[in-house]
Amino acid sequence: MKKLLSLFALVLISSAAIAQDNDSSLIRKNGVIEVQKKLLVHAFQNNDSCLMNHRKYNAAGALLYEKTDMSCFGWPNTEEMFLTYKGDNPNIIEVKRDGKPFSIANYVWSQDLIGKPIQVSTHFLQTNDSSLVRNEYFKNDSGWLDSTYIVTKNQDGSVSETATVARYNLKGELVQLFNIGEDGIVLEMASYEMNDDGAVLSSAYTTYGEKPNFTQVFFEHNQKGQMVKSYNTANQKQEFFYLENGLIQNIYSYNPNGDLEMEYIFEYTYQ
Repeated sequence: MKKLLSLFALVLISSAAIAQDNDSSLIRKNGVIEVQKKLLVHAFQNNDSCLMNHRKYNAAGALLYEKTDMSCFGWPNTEEMFLTYKGDNPNIIEVKRDGKPFSIANYVWSQDLIGKPIQVSTHFLQTNDSSLVRNEYFKNDSGWLDSTYIVTKNQDGSVSETATVARYNLKGELVQLFNIGEDGIVLEMASYEMNDDGAVLSSAYTTYGEKPNFTQVFFEHNQKGQMVKSYNTANQKQEFFYLENGLIQNIYSYNPNGDLEMEYIFEYTYQ
């Protein structure tokens, strides 16, 4: 990697992702031990729901198991993830694909930075090779963790060096996130727009290079701060509905023509 990269903060980024799932604090607060996320495709004639995602949690709300079934989308593939913990963080994550062992990842976590892995070593069982990722974190003048420097030893033995760099507003909220390649050139950028309460109003994702692309998603919230609608630059829309305890009950997904295309249905098991 060129020295130019190290002159810019080679940064760790801590980013709040916009996802179609519940906040982990709500899982913990409500004593959820199991979530089944089903997909109902309204265009299909049989109109039967399909269990596309299944998660299990421990009493502290930490994820123990997750299975994703891509047959719900017409692809005959499944992936299972098994997590074991040492303290608050997972130290081993095992993955099965299509029912067969695929990989085992061992995590080493920072003693000073909560939730930040400094090393991830992964062994791929089917090919009997490994990868190793080392992260080095940096803070800006305000004391915020704003960058990470990443050295990866790939499965073929090659080594790559990349970085992520973040920018914050005056409140300390993430507003831009860059992924920088070995030559110091920005490969990707994510940006976020916040309201006065810190809720995300929009997020944008840009890729550079031979095939540049730009996508933006806009979000609307209710008086409780819950996301109730999202729509993107491709005119795709989603609507979110909630239970009284704050957990997601349903998500309606509409195609660019405004037709209800898919529905995600959440079912919970509590302690």
